[in-house]
Amino acid sequence: MGNKLKLTNIHKVYGEDNSVEAIKNISFDINVGEVISIVGTSGCGKSTLLNIIAGLDDATSGGICFDTSSPKISYMLQNDALLPWRTVLENATLGLEISKNLNKDSVKYTKALLNDYGLN
Repeated sequence: MGNKLKLTNIHKVYGEDNSVEAIKNISFDINVGEVISIVGTSGCGKSTLLNIIAGLDDATSGGICFDTSSPKISYMLQNDALLPWRTVLENATLGLEISKNLNKDSVKYTKALLNDYGLN
């Protein structure tokens, strides 16, 4: 099995004088079919690391290598970002709408998922 994602010595510092070290030398591989969990106390850098992997923030140093040049990453932020003027279904299909994949079949599938998870 090949690596889907490889992180090598990811390091992130904040502040004008680089005085806040958020994460230091994080390295791991995620292989095809593998599921991992990132756990730790509040403030230990979990969100920072996920933001870097998702491309929402840059590492100060280190490298990230995906098995494809255009990876698809889904990431649920710690605080929800629902749009209050949209319905649950409209919020759930927002990504499909933006990617121009919103159609009868995708709406039907989304409705089924919402029903399965008790969110309808």
